[in-house]
Amino acid sequence: MRRLLVLLIIASFFASVGAIQISEIMYDPAGSDSGHEWIEIYNNESADINLTGWKFLESGTNHGLTLENGSWILGAGKYAVIADDANTFLSDYSNYNGTLFDSTFDLSNSGEELVLKNSSLAVRENITYNSTWGASGNGNALQRFNGGWCEAGPTPGAQNNCSTPTPNTEDFQINVNLQSPAVVGIVYADLFKIEIKNKVNCSKQDTIIINYNITTQNSTIKIANFTRAVGCSATADTGNWTPATEGNFTICGKLISTTSNNTNLANDAICSNITVVNSDSIACDLSIHVNATDFIYRYSETIDYGLIVNDLNCSNMTHPYTINYEIEDFFGNYLRTPYNSTYDIKCSDIRSHQKQADEICGTEAYYIKAEILNPNCNDTNLANNQDSFLIIVKGKNPDSSDCKTSSGSGGGGSTTTTTQTQDISANFDIGIMEYPQVVATGQTFISRVKVENKFSTAKIFEVYSYIFDKQKVLTEGGWTGNKQDVQIFAGQSADIFLVNTVRTDIEPGSAYSFRARVAVGDSKIDDTRNIEIIKGNVTAGKPANISSFYTRAKELYPGRQIVMYARVENNLDSEQGFTLELVNESKKEISLDKKSAKTFDFQITLPDYSRTYVLRLLQNNTVIDERTLDLQIVNTNSTQETVKSNYSEITGSMVFSNGNQNTNVAIALFVAVLLILVLALLKTKSK
Repeated sequence: MRRLLVLLIIASFFASVGAIQISEIMYDPAGSDSGHEWIEIYNNESADINLTGWKFLESGTNHGLTLENGSWILGAGKYAVIADDANTFLSDYSNYNGTLFDSTFDLSNSGEELVLKNSSLAVRENITYNSTWGASGNGNALQRFNGGWCEAGPTPGAQNNCSTPTPNTEDFQINVNLQSPAVVGIVYADLFKIEIKNKVNCSKQDTIIINYNITTQNSTIKIANFTRAVGCSATADTGNWTPATEGNFTICGKLISTTSNNTNLANDAICSNITVVNSDSIACDLSIHVNATDFIYRYSETIDYGLIVNDLNCSNMTHPYTINYEIEDFFGNYLRTPYNSTYDIKCSDIRSHQKQADEICGTEAYYIKAEILNPNCNDTNLANNQDSFLIIVKGKNPDSSDCKTSSGSGGGGSTTTTTQTQDISANFDIGIMEYPQVVATGQTFISRVKVENKFSTAKIFEVYSYIFDKQKVLTEGGWTGNKQDVQIFAGQSADIFLVNTVRTDIEPGSAYSFRARVAVGDSKIDDTRNIEIIKGNVTAGKPANISSFYTRAKELYPGRQIVMYARVENNLDSEQGFTLELVNESKKEISLDKKSAKTFDFQITLPDYSRTYVLRLLQNNTVIDERTLDLQIVNTNSTQETVKSNYSEITGSMVFSNGNQNTNVAIALFVAVLLILVLALLKTKSK
């Protein structure tokens, strides 16, 4: 009997692993999204599941669930709905009477990762959807069906109604994506736009082969082909061409084969005329100007600087240009190593950058330098192609004990304090990686900190943050209001997002401090930075802004395909359209409702070198905001390598450097305990 009981316990445990599914996603309803978004979950096992304490992770945030109808116990084979607004959901679907949870979230209209976590914050389901799968603002929902996803009329709480794709309904289409005029010497790698219309399951990849040629009136310039996997559409990696001479060209592409059910052969081929101009024929006078928000910075401050390029002889023709920029002291030491970037310019282009000043002892002078390396036009005045801006960084007092006994932590501009006299930073450390230098009263903001475990064993650290003025805490919840218990394995580190809300009764000022603290046992280490608190909206004056730019990918190695996420906020009381451009990769035309925010994604293939990615938000061809993301690429796909990216989940308790380790450890411990019980029972029986 005891042996049977143990086996039943084991069976019930493994039945619960992976027993829950996200089965339907309403991410982009027809009309306004606000309050109308929801997901459906399904218990696909034979055992009931208790959803008490579960979390729905979206856009990097763990959202809690509030039971509005039904039971926390989701029966086998039963459905439940998690709604952004339960009342709005019931108004939209008045016949729904199943289990309903209320939550607060904002699903991306372009796609994102969705995760379900149990009460221990172990991942029980995750899915990354994409708008190319369908259901993009047409009233349909994405539905899980036959191992894939399709779009169909919403069926919350009921079986999905996707049907198997009807033979001979899919329609392959090809169009020329290259815009005229092109410029001699520029590499173009997205010549065509590929679409498979009427495809039910866009997550299913079809293989297509395209032959293409580029000709002039008298000769053939290039004949080539490419093979590509396509869901429902693609533009990247669709043939390449580097024009060698100016003139008039014709580019043609034709479908050779496809694994899709292609029935309409009329649009399987396309030709388009392209004019190529020599950069020398584009008259221009490019000038560059460097500026910064301040002249003097403390080592704990972020240096905000801008690179402004103007064409003083603007011909209203868009063309690329390449610049180099760096931050260097008088002795050739770099605060920002030289970096080359290529951008597009029509008449003007503005680039904003940030750099954290290193922790130093004494005072250093630096030059922010920028130079136009290649204008890709007939620049009539090269004298204004470079500029510099002198800044001063004030460090610690050279006679202080910190400077006499330590060379400083370096690289982060942090002020580190401990509660012990010995150097406990040899065992663990914390650094603020990202935080806003200006916040408003009542504003909720997110900071990113990095915690390193240098112990020889795994440790659980307490991590929290706050704004303070002397002995007064200025954020809600007190000194430890956002405390997280974070387990980090030996020799590894974790990026952790901390959420704070500024109290509304705080007087504005620029002399406040923001502190992140890590503690283990009686030891603690702080990283403290200056922060300014203002009244009103920190985004005042901007029609929109990029509030975050990150990737969830943990391991970065050459050739890996990852997704970058960008959240854009519309600050005006009217609907607006923008261009969101991942420079040298791709761009999206986006639209935001009044006073709304959405998360968009970009899928990229990692190069074999570390790279800074630049994201621009444009309106009417004018850059209104910009973010950068540094990715350090490791030349191996081994998961044992330490790699760096700018993302980690906001969690309620634990963050692991490997997202699946918490689940694996829990299973291993549970199985070990059960095996001990089985052996004990067998031993008792033998007596």
